[in-house]
Amino acid sequence: NSPFYVVEMAFYQNVLYPELDTGLDYREMMDYFIDNFTDETENYKQYFDIDNFFKDFGVL
Repeated sequence: NSPFYVVEMAFYQNVLYPELDTGLDYREMMDYFIDNFTDETENYKQYFDIDNFFKDFGVL
């Protein structure tokens, strides 16, 4: 699995179980992923909107 899978699982945990506090914050994990596992870090930081990343906008 890719490192991004871990970020995705942290997001789902935060959404499905908001009362559960494990110290995992998907926003921090996403920043770490972008800084360490992408080739175009600056483009991600400039154009990436994490608030809209996991939304489906009613498409699915």
